[in-house]
Amino acid sequence: LGLLYDQGKYVPRDIKKAIYYYSMASKKNNKYAQYYLGVIFCDESNALNKYKEGIFLLTESSKKSYDPANFVLGYLYHVGKHVNLDINKAIHYYKESSSFNNKHAKNNLAVIYLNGYKNIISPNIPLAIEYFQEAIRKSNDLLSMYNLAHYYLYDQYDEIILDKSIELFIKLPYKKLLFVIDLLCLALIRRYQNNFENIVKKLDQNLELICLIQKLIKDKNLYDPFYFNRYYEKFRSLFVIYNNVYNAESYSKNNYYKGRII
Repeated sequence: LGLLYDQGKYVPRDIKKAIYYYSMASKKNNKYAQYYLGVIFCDESNALNKYKEGIFLLTESSKKSYDPANFVLGYLYHVGKHVNLDINKAIHYYKESSSFNNKHAKNNLAVIYLNGYKNIISPNIPLAIEYFQEAIRKSNDLLSMYNLAHYYLYDQYDEIILDKSIELFIKLPYKKLLFVIDLLCLALIRRYQNNFENIVKKLDQNLELICLIQKLIKDKNLYDPFYFNRYYEKFRSLFVIYNNVYNAESYSKNNYYKGRII
C-alpha cells in the first residue's frame, strides 16, 4: 500500500499515506519499507527535514543486505549529504551494493578510484577501468560508458585509446546526455587534427552527427589551438555519478557544472 501511494499506481499519489503505510511496515522490520521511507526522508524535495531518521532507516535496511539501501548510503557518504562526508564508508556501502552487480554502485566506485580522494584514497586507474567495464558489459551502463570515454580522451595521447574514446561517445544518446557532442568533437580533433574528411569517415556518414560536430568546430573555433586547449581544459574534471534518486549528477573537482546531466 505504501508503494502504491508513493508511486501513484492505481490511486492518486499521496505521500502522507505512503509514509503512513511504510511506517507501519517499517516498525515490523520490513527492509523494503525501511528503504523506501528512508529515501523519502532523505529527499530534500519532500521538505520533511527528517534526514537523521532517514539515515537510520536506510542503515537498518542495509543491515538486512538490501542492495538499494547500500547504494543510497554510499552516495550520501560519498558527497556528504545529510551526513559527514566519509569516503571509506562510501566505498564500503558501494562495494556491498556492487556485489549484487549494481551498475550505479560500480560507476560511482570507479569515479572514486579514478580520481582518488585527498590523502585518504589514492587513484587506482586499473581498478576504476575494471568497474566501468563491468558495468558496461553486464548492464550497458551509459554513465560508465561516458566516464570511461572521458578518461580515454584525457589519457596520454595514443591513437588506439582515442579510437576507444570516440567509439564509446558515438554509442551514447547525445540528444539526452549533456556534453557528449562537445567531448566527441574534442576527441575527433585530438585524433584527426583538422582533417575533416577523416572525421566524416569515422562518423560513418551520420549526417546529423556530422552537422553537429561541424557547427561546434565553427562556433567554438576549435581548429585554432588556443581555443581548442581552452575548451578541452573546460571539461577535464567533469565526471558523472548516480545520486540518491538514481539521476545522473556531475562530479567535478572544478564544480564547472552542477546538477542533473541527463
